[in-house]
Parts: sequence; structure tokens; C-alpha cells
Amino acid sequence: MNVLLASFRMSPDGGVLQIGDQVLRMPASAVAARPALLGFDGRDVAVGILPERLEDAEFASDSEHTHSTHTIVGRVSPLSRVDRGHTATLSVKVSELHLFDLSTGSSIV
Repeated sequence: MNVLLASFRMSPDGGVLQIGDQVLRMPASAVAARPALLGFDGRDVAVGILPERLEDAEFASDSEHTHSTHTIVGRVSPLSRVDRGHTATLSVKVSELHLFDLSTGSSIV
């Protein structure tokens, strides 16, 4: 699992995870699926991304996907033109992110 540090904050249309200079928007449905997340407004959280949940952004047509520019490990479709060891734009469905409380290590659900 790739683990990144993020700041979480609520927004009028859901939530926002800030990872470095990258902003990942969470729709209201993704926040509602994790009621405990409301208690993390303005706090740092750990974001876990399973390699098999990453996708070559070229194939991601779903509006639920967000793109990453971080160095992470991913497993992409054999149809992808991404070569091992090269830089690629990847995407992940926000609903498939794993969020963890930094102070306890517990999953935020």
C-alpha cells in the first residue's frame, strides 16, 4: 500500500485532501460514506492507496477519478503504454482511498 500524508478539510461540496501541493477533491458521497471523517476537519490524515486501485489516467473516464503526481507504486492494465520505471499520470477513484487517523492508526470510517 502506498501511504501519503494529507491534510483534510471540509468543503461545501464534500471534502478536500491536500497532499503536498496536490488537491484531491472528495465528493459529498465519499465523505458521507465515512461519517467519522467529519471529526477530522482541519487535521492531517494518512491516505492509503492500493497499487491495484491505480489506473493509467488515459483510461480513467469516470468523474470520480482524481490524478496523482506523486511517486507511488501502481499496477496498471496491460493495455497501458506506461513502462516500468517511467513517470506516468495515474488516477484513483476517491471512494477507493483508505484514510487513517495518524494518532491511533485506525481506519477512518
